[in-house]
Amino acid sequence: MRTAYRALCTLFFIVMGLLPGVVNADLVIVVNEKNSTQELTMQQVRNIFLGRVLEFPNGQAAIPVIQPEGSQDRRTFMRRLIHKSESQVNAYWARLMFSGNGSPPRELRDAEEMLNMVSLRPNMIGYMHASKVDHRGKIVFRLQTK
Repeated sequence: MRTAYRALCTLFFIVMGLLPGVVNADLVIVVNEKNSTQELTMQQVRNIFLGRVLEFPNGQAAIPVIQPEGSQDRRTFMRRLIHKSESQVNAYWARLMFSGNGSPPRELRDAEEMLNMVSLRPNMIGYMHASKVDHRGKIVFRLQTK
């Protein structure tokens, strides 16, 4: 009985040690599978999501969509790719909107809605955990979050 208890405890701690890797899974940037863009650099992605560039490298309009404010994916995306907090990015967009020089990306409910929108519109670009991507989206950039 004692040996089984130890084995169970050991297994528990091994699994718990693996969980941070799951929580910090890679975020990926996805586009419609029909979009001819095959790969983007971190700078290209950053420029699209900050409204500095309005097109993919192939000349097709790029329409970024983001996950809801306060979501873990959005916080990770802003921190790791944009290098700003959500509040800093909100202030950035407020300044651009006030000056008439842009509007923020459309906010969607979750990764599933984002994947649906990307699959329906060849010019949309979004982000989500790699594990959420299926045949409806094509990965063009992988953001290592570990």
